Amino acid sequence: MIQVRVSGTKYRKARRSWFHLRRIGLRKDRYGAYTGELKGRRQVEKLKRYCEKKRLSFRIDNEYGRRGGSYRSIFFQTHAPAFGNYYFCAYCGRLLPKDRVTVDHLYPVGSASRDLKLQKKLKRHIRGINDPDNLIAACRACNQKKGTEMGRWIRRGKIGRHAWYWELRWSFRFALAAGVIFLAVWLIAVR
Repeated sequence: MIQVRVSGTKYRKARRSWFHLRRIGLRKDRYGAYTGELKGRRQVEKLKRYCEKKRLSFRIDNEYGRRGGSYRSIFFQTHAPAFGNYYFCAYCGRLLPKDRVTVDHLYPVGSASRDLKLQKKLKRHIRGINDPDNLIAACRACNQKKGTEMGRWIRRGKIGRHAWYWELRWSFRFALAAGVIFLAVWLIAVR
């Protein structure tokens, strides 16, 4: 049994679809949303398509679909800063003080709350969407750019969560810049 929740959006109220939602077994809760359990993946996919067509908000209501209230404190308890009180942004490598860090879910909460295939994949690696392995440090700009996208952002986040990657990259950049300066000084001195 899969717990689901359907509610209205800013475009449309869920009450206009009440007959269809009640027919498949969903009941109205005290907040005006329709909740219930569906038997299988096929029923969930069918309801998901119906909600997209009617522009309703659809969510699979389990631990993978809920953002915890304490995920920020969980992140700081389980992830040590790279330097003193500074963290690297996992996407761009910018050094951020602890108070400027936005804690990002590597696999987005919104995508995990709607996609059963993604939930099945995540269950092999992490216990829930608020698991410390799914939380990474990010700057505000990168967090807003990422939004609910996955793809390359997931790869960048998995690599960039390790401080040694950014230390190595910044060291290489510094060495390259020092080499260019040395070469320029040497060329000027030879003339």
